Amino acid sequence: MPRCGRDSNDNVFVLTRGEEPIIVLDRDGNYIRSFGKGDFSADRTHGLYIAHDDSLLCSDDGIHTIQKFSSAGEKLLEIGERNNPAPRWSGEPFNRPTSAAIHPGNGDIYVSDGYGNSRIHVYTGAGEYKFSWGEPGIDAGQFIRPHNIAIDSNANVYVVDREAHRIQIFDTDGKFQTMWSNIHRPDSMVLWGEHIYVGELNGMGGVDDAPRAGSPSYYI
Repeated sequence: MPRCGRDSNDNVFVLTRGEEPIIVLDRDGNYIRSFGKGDFSADRTHGLYIAHDDSLLCSDDGIHTIQKFSSAGEKLLEIGERNNPAPRWSGEPFNRPTSAAIHPGNGDIYVSDGYGNSRIHVYTGAGEYKFSWGEPGIDAGQFIRPHNIAIDSNANVYVVDREAHRIQIFDTDGKFQTMWSNIHRPDSMVLWGEHIYVGELNGMGGVDDAPRAGSPSYYI
């Protein structure tokens, strides 16, 4: 199970690597529906993001696409050339994209292109390319493996760089703001009110209730 998320009705969307990869459950775990058959690779579905309007963004690093669905399963948008990756480390979209998120204000789509690139790409809500930033490296604004991306209500862009053991924060134009490096292989993050939940691969999960400070208040 690569990812899961919750919509405004407390339904749980589970992204799997099965025949119909997106499974919808109610809050008690009862099956509602599933969808996505034929839309994804057999074994490389990767990222799931649920927007404020309950639409879904799904990344698939096997076919190099970001797809958008309604909560009912209607396909709304596909970004990327299916099964036609950009040259590895070229900086061009996409080569094995890992995650995507939506700007809460203007609806722009931000994509972390992490396994075959070290790059963040930005698109309009209609899927038109706008700009990119980032390159391989360990300096500010550089990435090793941008594995997850999130945008808060203040339009701060959080890029989870797993193999660099850090989270970098940018403005929506890609200007570096700060970074948190007191974590081990951060794999994913969820913004929830004033809390930031960070999952660490082969490590612990940290919860930060002071987002600007970047110091976990407890671990689970």
